[in-house]
Formats: sequence, structure tokens, C-alpha cells
Amino acid sequence: MKEHKLPIIIATIFTIIILILILVFATKKQIEIETIDLGLTESQIKNHCHIQYFSDDKKLDEYEMLDGYLFKDQEIVPIKDNFVFNGWYIDSNAERVNYSTELNCEKNNDTIKLNAKWITTNEWNNIKPSVSIPILMYHYFYDPNNPTGEMNSNVLSSADFDAEMKYLSENSFYYPSWLEINDFLDGKITLPIKSVIVTDDDNTATWFNIGLPIVEKYKVMATQFTITGTEWWDGHSYDNLPASLSKYVIMRSHTNAMHGPNRGEFVGYMKGGDPNLIANDLIESAKRLGGKKEVLCYPAGEYSDSTLDGLRMAGYNLGVTTKPGTVKFDSIKLELPRIRISSGQDLTSFMGIFN
Repeated sequence: MKEHKLPIIIATIFTIIILILILVFATKKQIEIETIDLGLTESQIKNHCHIQYFSDDKKLDEYEMLDGYLFKDQEIVPIKDNFVFNGWYIDSNAERVNYSTELNCEKNNDTIKLNAKWITTNEWNNIKPSVSIPILMYHYFYDPNNPTGEMNSNVLSSADFDAEMKYLSENSFYYPSWLEINDFLDGKITLPIKSVIVTDDDNTATWFNIGLPIVEKYKVMATQFTITGTEWWDGHSYDNLPASLSKYVIMRSHTNAMHGPNRGEFVGYMKGGDPNLIANDLIESAKRLGGKKEVLCYPAGEYSDSTLDGLRMAGYNLGVTTKPGTVKFDSIKLELPRIRISSGQDLTSFMGIFN
């Protein structure tokens, strides 16, 4: 009997060893993701700020943030009868706290007090038709000193992109979050006339190697629309990379496995497929992006009623298309237009977008 039990005991021990190795590897992998270098200095890691939100001298909320982080998730939107929320301000003479505003704990004595400003509903109703927000659409980039790969209208020179981001930075544009766009369309908040959103589609190596360093250089907030179910950036996948590689870039969904040739089982399904399958794909994509369902970028700009049904079922708030135009107060949330930035467009033409 003992001889018959010996193989079973050996197999059991072997199985336990394998499970322990898997657990150790998974834990190590998770730790590597969670401890990725965020580019913070030692003083920033040590320091933190108390952020206090006030409206009419009444404190609404308070939380802590590390010195050097940005106000990325401005979800606190106060409500006041007959008024529309007009943003957060550090003091009455300062500019509105921007999506890219950095914290400075030492300068603010470790406490930053944000005060709500208001505008009457009647005043805002007169102003809001003049607010027109461009969502800029970029795709690929190249170095003019070392051009490689296919060249087409979607491939932009790094020099041109640098000039455009410099223009946005030097002219104090406001970079609203997708949460703010959603609240703006709901009539809950105002947005400045000089607002813009920078987006890049398809998560290619040219974005990470060329585009991303430029938005970091000028501290311009950008959204990278990411196909989460495929390998990207020189073979890396979402199994070993976090949902963002820069504090100036957020990643949002370009579907999980429903984009373009060789991009997954359900290629082309977004336009005419089963809403349940579409919803499942988008839920998986959001899961890989930390649960964010703020906005979806439609593959090739294609969508249908089935697509919109799937989007609603998945719980997404916004959808961006390739239709030309700007976001206005009465834009349709799931059919937001964008402005394609093409190769060869000079800076004067770019500036004309905002006039």
C-alpha cells in the first residue's frame, strides 16, 4: 500500500511547489507594476498637501495628495440654486485650477485651499453658445532627421507637434478632463472658451518615443486611446505595464479586441455586432485600464445604433468619433466630433482652429 501511495505523495508535493512558484511570480509581477518610477523627487515623496474645497466659506471636502501630482480627477462639483459651477480657484486673482495644474506643497504651506466660483444660470446661458472645444486627433509621429516607416497624412513631424504643443502651453489653454466634459454637457459646470483636449489614437511606439516626451516637455495633458487586448509598444502588453506612463497622459479605451486588421477575434464587429458582445469587450477594456469608463474612441470612427447600445450597457459616458467639429454645450455625448491634425499643416492653420 505504501508503494502505491508514494507516486501520489510525490505528485502532490510537485503540485504544491508549482503553485508556490506561480504565487511568487504573480506577487513579484504585481509589485513591479505598483512600484514603477513615477518621476517624483525624494522631497515630493516625503511631502504631501491637504487639499480643501470651499464654497461660500463652507468646507465641502478635504483629501491628501503627493507634492508634484496633478489635479486629474476633479469630481467634486458643488450645486447652487440658480447658479452654474465656474471652477476651482486657489485665490480670486489666480487662474482656474487646470487639469494640468501641479501641486506645490512647500509654496502653499502644505495646505491648498480651493474656492468655488459661480456664475448665474442666466449669465451662463448667454455665454455657453460661444464655447467651442476642439478635441485634437493625432495618430503617428516621425523624426524629420531620421524618417522611417510609411508616410501618410496621419504621420506628423515631431517638429510640427512640438510647435503645436508649445503654442498651447504658451497661450494658457485649459485642458478639461473627460469628467468635466461630461458635466459640461449636463449643464453642471462651465468651461473656459480657451479649452482643448489632445488625443492620440492606436498606442504605437511613435507616440511613446516621440509624442509623449513632447507633451511632458510642455506640460500639456493628453489622452492616449489604447487597444487594450493587443501587444503594443515594442511587444509589451497590458500584462506587464501600468495604465499610464506619464502624469501628463491618461489612457482610455480604443476597444479591447474590436479594432482594425489583426487586432482580435471580433474585428469590425463594433459597427454592426451584438450589443452584448460589444459591451463585454468594452468592460474588459475598462478593466485593463483600471476601471475607467469615461470615454471610448470608436475604431476608425465607425459606429452604429448597436455600438451605442453596447456602449450604454457597458456604462461608458462619452464616445469620440472622427467626424469633424468641436464640442459644444448641446453636443451628443456618445458622438463627439474631433479635429484631425494632418501632416503638412502649418502652425498658422493650427492656430486657426481656435479662432
